[in-house]
Amino acid sequence: MTVHRRYVLGRVLVGALRLAADKGIEPLKRFSFRGVYPFGCAATWAAVMYLWEGHPHLLPASLTKSMDAIYRRGDKWQGWKASAVPEAPFLAAAALAAIFSQRPAPPPST
Repeated sequence: MTVHRRYVLGRVLVGALRLAADKGIEPLKRFSFRGVYPFGCAATWAAVMYLWEGHPHLLPASLTKSMDAIYRRGDKWQGWKASAVPEAPFLAAAALAAIFSQRPAPPPST
């Protein structure tokens, strides 16, 4: 399943839960989306951690690689180059942010 499809699946599930709450389906009608969403995020992250620790073959390869980079290799010194030199995608995003955040000059007053 591609990342786009997983994203759409997640958004559809959230929408279905909100619709069920709006329709008065128990127990969903007793909770607000804003109040429950952080707990849903925490439960999702807990599931990812559980699967990554015990069953990494069930996760997408990109997620497994990211988790390995953060939690297995993240605590080991990679040298100055890895720590001080930003990656190309970061530099590109920073350059685009700098370009698009500049406001045009106001028109000259007459």
